[in-house]
Amino acid sequence: MSKLQGKVVLVTGAGTGLGKETALLFAREGAAVVICGRRNHKIQEVKEEILQIGGTVLDIHADVSREIDVDRLISATLSEFGRIDILINNAAVFENKTIAETDLDSTPLCYRSSVA
Repeated sequence: MSKLQGKVVLVTGAGTGLGKETALLFAREGAAVVICGRRNHKIQEVKEEILQIGGTVLDIHADVSREIDVDRLISATLSEFGRIDILINNAAVFENKTIAETDLDSTPLCYRSSVA
């Protein structure tokens, strides 16, 4: 049995780099993986790789800097799988500020979705 069989993992920024490799690793370990990113063609490529290794995947085209996209991402995940066991907030929103200068409106929306 795989280490993460039956777990649901949501990976933001899963189209390339660290997010992609994280999604593939979780899929290889048996988790159902929800992947999202701004570039739909990249998300589709990762989806195909996960399917080729026999994984379960839900792909969502989403920009985590947009509240409506985050709400749709969370809603679709909960509708499909009923829960999120592991959340990898890999997508980045760069603010050139210190933590003391950063306000709630600048924080990534995936931390404060109104859904769930």
